[in-house]
Amino acid sequence: MFKHATKVFALLFVIAGITLFISCQEQQPVATNDAGQMNLSKVSSFIMPPGASFVSANLKLYAHSWAANPQIVEIHNITADWSCPVTWNSFAGAFNPANITTFNTGAVVPEWKTIDITSTVQAWITGGMNYGLLLKNQDIAQGLAQWWSNEYVLDPTLRPYLEIVTTAGTFEIEPLYDTFISSLDADNSECDFEKLYCGYVELEDPPTQAHKYTLIRFDIVPTPQCYQEETAWAANGLVPGSIRYVPRGNWATYLVSPTVNNTPKTVNIYAGKTIYVGQATITKLNGTVDIDIVLSGGWELDPMETEAVKIQGYSTTPPPVNPAPGLFTTYKGNGLLNITVPYFAYYGIHLDVRKPIICP
Repeated sequence: MFKHATKVFALLFVIAGITLFISCQEQQPVATNDAGQMNLSKVSSFIMPPGASFVSANLKLYAHSWAANPQIVEIHNITADWSCPVTWNSFAGAFNPANITTFNTGAVVPEWKTIDITSTVQAWITGGMNYGLLLKNQDIAQGLAQWWSNEYVLDPTLRPYLEIVTTAGTFEIEPLYDTFISSLDADNSECDFEKLYCGYVELEDPPTQAHKYTLIRFDIVPTPQCYQEETAWAANGLVPGSIRYVPRGNWATYLVSPTVNNTPKTVNIYAGKTIYVGQATITKLNGTVDIDIVLSGGWELDPMETEAVKIQGYSTTPPPVNPAPGLFTTYKGNGLLNITVPYFAYYGIHLDVRKPIICP
């Protein structure tokens, strides 16, 4: 009896050990961010979760200055394809000279830097050019900014990453490539260094100003973008359908002009007959009117239309037939604000609009 109990205990011990081993093997590693919060492990690429919307994006660097004073660092869009190994000569200055943003490093003591690059990442997600970012020192005087790279082994939680916030949660993306290139050693690649640099170093023998740039690239999978496209018309007031060009058929509407100078008239704009997309404000100004259009609710002018805004004025009587937007003569273009046209008793304001939607 005792021997049997011993065997059962031993078997249970082995099973518990196996279970513990398996659970440890399956446990996902975690990393700590600069606020001390626990995060899921960083991922190597990002695609927008189904049904989610993009909110914001930040580049995160554990950075400091080589000198006693902070360094001002510019971030630029890279304009040509590259991967590791890459050199100063092979890169060939392929970046947009206009910077996206700037940030200041800390002084000698490293600290986390959070750099807002929301608009840039949003463009990547919607299919814009994504060859990564170049970091360069703004000051032409001697000085280096530096941060740990994705190859830093001693403490992986200090590696750079991209933080993307969506309505489905926050994601941390590790670099696909990160490196620095130097004009001092223009044919040498430093893709395996644990620390990255940007800045300038003055050399005395021979006198040389060496430049260093950091290159960093993230794998962002573009998300297909779908749109709801509609034709929109300004109503005569704040309800759809008033007043229509014809009682039946086409639901297009026009409006009566204000008759008193400097007394604005604001009307709603509707797409698909009853979908509210924004407002138009018409102000009479001694023989002309100023028209301001404000779209809301995610609606925008259709960028595929060269003349998404069309306005037709009618002098003394309401229009007797359905309008022909292609024949509008008062105004055609893509302006939304401060549209100045001659004064008419009535106006038809026609818009080609669209709104992003989840792809079916």
